[in-house]
Amino acid sequence: MIKFCLTFFLAVNMLTSFSQTGQISGKVLDSKTQEPLPLANVFINNTTIGVAADANGEFTLKNLSIGIADVVFSFVGYKSYQTKLTVNAGEQLKITIKLIPDEIELENIEVKGTRDKEWDKQLKRFEKIFLGETKNATSCKIVNSWAIDFTEDTNSPQPIFAAKASAPIEIENIALGYKIYFYLKSFQASSQGYIILGNFRFEEMLTKDPKLARRWTDNRLEVYQQSDRFLFKAILDKRVKEQGFMLYTDKPGYESSSLRSAVFSQELNKSVVRYNTDNVVSPGKRAGEYRIQLKGRIEVHNLNGVAQKKTYKDIPYPIAWLEVAGNVVDVTSNGVVLNSTNVTTSGYMSNARVGDLLPFDYSPGEAGDMVKNEIIDFSLDQLKFKRLQERAYLHTDKSYYYGGEAIWFKGYMKYFIPEMRDSLSRVLYVELINSKKKIMYSRILPIDSGRVNGDILLADTIPSGDYFLRAYTQWMLNYDPKAIFIKPLPILDLSDGIEKVEPILVAPSSPNQVFIKSNKQQYGLREEIALDVSVKNERGELVEADLSISIIDSEQVVAIGAEKNILQDYELQEMSDKSGNKVKLRLPVEYGICFSGEFSNKGKPEKANLTIVQGKFDDMLTMETDDAGIFWVNGFQFKDTVQIAFQASTSKGKPYGKVTLHKKEIPPNDFLLPASGAKIITTEKNQRSATEYILPEDVRMLDDVVVVQAQRLVESRQAKTYGKADYTVSGDVLLVSSATNLLAGMQGRIPGLTVIPTVDERGVSTYTVRIRGGSSSMSPFGSKEPLLMIDGIPYTEDIGVALSQLSPANVDRVEVVTHANPMLGVRASNGLIAIYTKSGVGVGGGQQGQPDVKLFQLIEVPGYSIPMKFPFMNYSDKNQDHSKGDFRSTVHWAPWLKASPTTSASVSFYSADLPVKYRVVVEGITSEGVPVRGESLIEIIR
Repeated sequence: MIKFCLTFFLAVNMLTSFSQTGQISGKVLDSKTQEPLPLANVFINNTTIGVAADANGEFTLKNLSIGIADVVFSFVGYKSYQTKLTVNAGEQLKITIKLIPDEIELENIEVKGTRDKEWDKQLKRFEKIFLGETKNATSCKIVNSWAIDFTEDTNSPQPIFAAKASAPIEIENIALGYKIYFYLKSFQASSQGYIILGNFRFEEMLTKDPKLARRWTDNRLEVYQQSDRFLFKAILDKRVKEQGFMLYTDKPGYESSSLRSAVFSQELNKSVVRYNTDNVVSPGKRAGEYRIQLKGRIEVHNLNGVAQKKTYKDIPYPIAWLEVAGNVVDVTSNGVVLNSTNVTTSGYMSNARVGDLLPFDYSPGEAGDMVKNEIIDFSLDQLKFKRLQERAYLHTDKSYYYGGEAIWFKGYMKYFIPEMRDSLSRVLYVELINSKKKIMYSRILPIDSGRVNGDILLADTIPSGDYFLRAYTQWMLNYDPKAIFIKPLPILDLSDGIEKVEPILVAPSSPNQVFIKSNKQQYGLREEIALDVSVKNERGELVEADLSISIIDSEQVVAIGAEKNILQDYELQEMSDKSGNKVKLRLPVEYGICFSGEFSNKGKPEKANLTIVQGKFDDMLTMETDDAGIFWVNGFQFKDTVQIAFQASTSKGKPYGKVTLHKKEIPPNDFLLPASGAKIITTEKNQRSATEYILPEDVRMLDDVVVVQAQRLVESRQAKTYGKADYTVSGDVLLVSSATNLLAGMQGRIPGLTVIPTVDERGVSTYTVRIRGGSSSMSPFGSKEPLLMIDGIPYTEDIGVALSQLSPANVDRVEVVTHANPMLGVRASNGLIAIYTKSGVGVGGGQQGQPDVKLFQLIEVPGYSIPMKFPFMNYSDKNQDHSKGDFRSTVHWAPWLKASPTTSASVSFYSADLPVKYRVVVEGITSEGVPVRGESLIEIIR
């Protein structure tokens, strides 16, 4: 029996409890120059958790599980650095990392179009070992195989086949939907097995194809159920049999026996016996780690699959064998092995290699058996779809309003799986609709860590009546519309009021309780009020919570007896049909401002390569439409309404065609409107006191926007989209080269730049340009060349020819980015060469850094709504005018309160001019995702 050993440097940050998290932030610098390294990769090893440093080299890894985090820092041209850091709950660890330049990486390396036949054979051998031979492995592609070199020691008794890589190995796993970057440290293989050492960084692939998305979900679950991680998790949970495993070991005296029957039933209790795992688990060295005692050779029968090749004639299941040096396996609470060099696997577990590798933060659900537990009630597709559910809840400052007032609200997102928070929607739509279901106001708001803050300023002339606040994400429109959040918000005439009921101080419905403490029993008019808000568990211990607080005049805003609150309306709604209707993925998750449209040429839809620009190249991407001309853009970040420029060009660079944007989809109109529970009464006097206390002068009321044709680009910031360049060469340096054209002048002056002269089928000389360190990933353009921009105008074809036609005397500077830049789209996945000419005319005819508007089609697109700042009256400030009457109905609104396990949240404000009782309402979510609510009363006297 052949034994294999697959070894990785493991991330020990183990995802043990997403309810307690911390942060790691800091800066990545060049160790020699102390300059920041913008877009340096910072990631938790073997996970999808990672970020790119900003233009200042700064980064933040949020929502990390407590424990040891194995963090990797990398940047093209520098030696990677790996360190283990301790993450504590509620704390932010700050570090500065100085990367050492890798002189070998900075040398010019010639990239050949082809390699010799021996190298091709070695590559196939490497892929077979490295990726594996499973069905998933066959769907993997190494997109930068040119970066790998091989050696083989044929003189040793057991020849060692080795590989090294001059850049991170990039793998596209189409079967599982991951792009993997592998930082190879060591690869060795022999007839006895293989060892692979290195760091993995995972990126989720995105797709608009619902069938492909479902296939990825199915394949990931299948891979997980065939992994040793699933087995060790089952052992930890004492659910080995329930999870479909049967374990056996050699009967004493038969450990070295090679004579076995091909019929397992004949060997059971003869040469093999059952292995009991009831008492094999003990605590590990750190919190969240465990030790599993496994003695001898363990034979694993996995009832979750079907063997492609049978080991026994009477056993159809996959079979594997485990042998553990030292008889101890160290694992995390999720079953990830920490001492993998001590674990040798054979059988089906050894078949799974990089092609069947899942990130450590992949989660199949509770105890890994959600499908098994719920398959009776839900189809498999419905169940997986259910796991991706999300929903919004809005806490408003009041339960009803009058014309001219502002609706202040805080949004809390609820997720079926809390760990999916950063993978699901980042855009929330909030609408105020009337009783005829017409949208009167709409807001587009960014979701930050599952939270939203916003407002709606009502017009003085808005008709009174029943209104409703609705909140949803685009992703939620794939689900039952009944699950969308809708809250009744009546808008009254000033002479109308609500039948008064005494405020009900809500008792806690969970072990967590909100405590609101004031510094005095009573307060005078215009006196400062200080409150401390804390959340405690059933043991009286402080817990972390994200809160919002509303303080209202209880006479002007009376309590509605039946009004809903977060304790009643935060949970996800049950999927309505468990057996009939099938779920359909029509709309994708939004990661920023998104829009879709259609490209047509002479009135007919057509496939095309589009360049899409925001402002003066603040953001830009290039993309390919589908065969019907349809395209979809995701992830722009801008506020208010801006103009987006679109351009499709022929192979000769001539613009053509037209873009038409699709209307944004909104929820269907057949929903039921909930009753407010408010009993409206008509009186002879105004129910809200007139006040000269007004909103700040700079408050802007955003009207609803419609996508229309525009005439010009808006003014915008001057910062380049790609941030700081990796290399900059001035025009003076190029002039010294005495080169007759820019292409020749750049060679030898930009590290890693390679120019490959070729001759096409017509006998015409062309040039292929490569940048060492570019991702070389496959793109819709089928090119491995960098993106070329001359005075801000992108060139997608024949960039070598374009560079050869420019004179160095006309060039102000050349900026080069060697790495992929997501803000520039897939076309820049192989780097960027930005040319700035002295005259600013360039090849495109526009001014420097600004496109010629005649070459672009401009369309207005609504962005994030700009929130108002709640006005704060400070009666201790002698510079403020305090002569006006102050009769606020909402005395204070604070949406961003944070209670910690060590301190309470503090809020202060000034009372107004009426002797009344203030009703204080606090709502929020604990760090464990549990909704909390608390109320109290404050008395104001003359």
